[in-house]
Amino acid sequence: MAQLSAALLERAVRQQDDSVQNPGQSACFLASFDQTAIQAVGLDVLYSQSKNNEEPAYRNAPRILLRDAADDLLREMATPYDAPSGTVYRQGGEPVQSLGVFEHWDNDESRRYSRNLDPENGKGIEFVYIPLGSAREA
Repeated sequence: MAQLSAALLERAVRQQDDSVQNPGQSACFLASFDQTAIQAVGLDVLYSQSKNNEEPAYRNAPRILLRDAADDLLREMATPYDAPSGTVYRQGGEPVQSLGVFEHWDNDESRRYSRNLDPENGKGIEFVYIPLGSAREA
């Protein structure tokens, strides 16, 4: 199933109109059943793309501007029973349970999360990278 899905995603990337996607631009698909985890991975990707992104033509202003606390919402989603903001989240009078997993990868080069670092005991995100061109039809 994973190979079939990867092949379908690869075909979708290859069929994109070149006028929409600049040649040489990176593109990716992220998929997850965990709404918090996928946003955490997306945020890590954005953080990694925002390094060394000054635009000399505009007084070295950053091309990608991210708030220092962009992950606050995700921390609240992952731990509503002990929210960093101190907010008490309730629905129907009952405490709200975690909406998913939140963590950052170890670094921009290896991109490993807790399940990549410790497959047997890791309880967080597992990042699976499938390079374009490596997927096979099932």
